[in-house]
Amino acid sequence: MAITYTYEFLAPKVKSLAHEGEVYENLISELEYVKTGTDEDGMSASVTGSGYFSIDSYWIDVDSIIPFADLTKDKLIEWIEGIGSTQVDRQIEELLAEKDSTAPLPF
Repeated sequence: MAITYTYEFLAPKVKSLAHEGEVYENLISELEYVKTGTDEDGMSASVTGSGYFSIDSYWIDVDSIIPFADLTKDKLIEWIEGIGSTQVDRQIEELLAEKDSTAPLPF
């Protein structure tokens, strides 16, 4: 069964970071999202999740910082999938299977 996924992103939590004399504003530390899977029959199921990102001057790679204004939906999806969306995909698949096994009452 092929499932098409879409994302909706909610307002992220942001932090500032001072590193080697520079201040980096609006770095995303937590990103809440709703991932929806729709199967070939048009049945859909959604799961809400959160992605957490370390904002720490020890671990930060300043060359990889993307200014907040330059973030795209595709980049956020890449980040969320990079931290492991397999569990969320499995939950969506289970919810879709449950919907397939229910039937409305005839009245």
